[in-house]
Amino acid sequence: MTAVIDRPTANVDVAAVALPRVLTSVAVSSMVAVSLAPSLLPRSAVVQAILTGLLAALGWGFASAWHHRPRRQRAGDPAPSRESARLPVLLAGAVTVAATMLLADHWQDSLRVAMGVPTVGGGHWAQVVVGAAAIALILAAGTRAVAAGVRRLGAARSAAIVAALAVATQFWAGPALWQSRAQAYHAANATVDTSLRQPVSPSISGSPDSLTSWDSLGAQGRKFVSAGAASGAVRTYAGIDSAPDQDGRVRLAVRELERAGGLAKSTIVVAVPTGSGWIDGNAAQGLEQRFGDDVALVGCSTRAPRAG
Repeated sequence: MTAVIDRPTANVDVAAVALPRVLTSVAVSSMVAVSLAPSLLPRSAVVQAILTGLLAALGWGFASAWHHRPRRQRAGDPAPSRESARLPVLLAGAVTVAATMLLADHWQDSLRVAMGVPTVGGGHWAQVVVGAAAIALILAAGTRAVAAGVRRLGAARSAAIVAALAVATQFWAGPALWQSRAQAYHAANATVDTSLRQPVSPSISGSPDSLTSWDSLGAQGRKFVSAGAASGAVRTYAGIDSAPDQDGRVRLAVRELERAGGLAKSTIVVAVPTGSGWIDGNAAQGLEQRFGDDVALVGCSTRAPRAG
């Protein structure tokens, strides 16, 4: 006689187990939304992908660290969330990220229109999604590998490796990155917009009477002064190549403002450019509409990386 014993079978929801935990979904989607917040300058697809990937990995790391706390620190935690909550929270996070991306697309396009550069399209955001996902996955895998390596090597050997990497970054990776950034900046600054015409009014920098040559103003400086050529206001600008150093550019900007008659205006506006030398043309135009010809705008490029 054979006895048959029925063993209880656990009902496991495979789909729920495969989904990320509630805290992970909340943390990652929140950090991705933060990475898409409005910026003062347009972001390229590469920059946005790096920022989003870094913050997404940071959110994942926070959730992972919270879930792997020592047991003694979990005594006061509330009861764990039900597996059925994972899918709704994941979908809510996806909707939040999608809505934030639409708002970011609108904001980035408005910035680009204001700066006179091409707007973004679907390809831009496709690159962002793919790049950010790759960066986040690489960082997550790297974090786990580092943690496993530290456990295997011990604290002393791990500290020695970190010190070696820090030295390599200081003397090789850092200078290489700075040099690459400097070359990219100077290439962009040297771009010549053939639609712009050199001013002839003595109240505008870059004119034949100006102390700052047309070529030395840079791409953004030429845009700034050209936009004011039709008005009677004073627009002066000192570009990165207008003087060898920052002090020289400041002194030149003051002398140029005085030469152009800016000190005789009742309103003088010091426009602080961004790192690329860009000055908000809409703001400058609004000031000229408000004060008419009785306003002077002066800009001076700040420090920029020097290509070796």
